[in-house]
Amino acid sequence: MSKMSNMAQTIEELRNAAVAITDAANWLTRRFSGEDTTNPVILIEQRVDFSHWVEQDFGTSDAILIADNTMHVIDY
Repeated sequence: MSKMSNMAQTIEELRNAAVAITDAANWLTRRFSGEDTTNPVILIEQRVDFSHWVEQDFGTSDAILIADNTMHVIDY
């Protein structure tokens, strides 16, 4: 693969990532800007422990959002 082809692929990947980030930001804005949302919690780069299911395993989520008795975990 040529350098130009690699560069075009990288640019396309960055554009796709930007679209995904924009979509997520728009969703977050809609989800957490309503007047009926009470005490929202947003955790960024939160370490999570799921060793209850996978022995001695853990990870880091990109974002954890908690509001109105619902938790959303975002991890790309």
